[in-house]
Amino acid sequence: MTVGAAIIVGSVLGAVAGYVGGFLDNVVMRLMDVLLAFPSLLLAIAILTVLGKGLMNAQLAIGIVAIPIYARVMRAAVLAVRDLDYVTASRALGESGFGMLARRMMPNSLTPMIVQGTLGIGVAVLDVAALSFLGLAAEPADRRVGGDDRRGAQPAVQRTPPDPRPRARDHPRRARFQPPRRRPP
Repeated sequence: MTVGAAIIVGSVLGAVAGYVGGFLDNVVMRLMDVLLAFPSLLLAIAILTVLGKGLMNAQLAIGIVAIPIYARVMRAAVLAVRDLDYVTASRALGESGFGMLARRMMPNSLTPMIVQGTLGIGVAVLDVAALSFLGLAAEPADRRVGGDDRRGAQPAVQRTPPDPRPRARDHPRRARFQPPRRRPP
């Protein structure tokens, strides 16, 4: 959710800024530069002080912090694709600006976004873990791993105890099965 929202918002901002260019490009990219000027974890903590504690707020803060990365990657990809022949041909055939951006440029600019999104998932997990360690994300009773075991919940799969008698399959070098020996009384 965190990375997906950041990819969507960052892609739209970067694609529009890269396609339109000029003043809008300068304004959007300077806003992204301001967000990138702060360390990501510090900016997430600042956003969490405004939003309050909680896992959803932490994910939202991490998503906001990640938007500039995806906006810059998409802008660079759109700038690289903007002057290629098929975009020029679409423009010559009279396709609208939105049509060119949505049907020609953005699909051909997705490769670097997929790579950056894959890397961003790991960064988001580490950021949530860091914020949880600081007590800003997950509450102590809401741990993601092991919380059910501490509260006495039953495991999902009941395990039967192993049979103490040896089997022929347990000893592959034995040619025949030996029944268990009786203990003297």
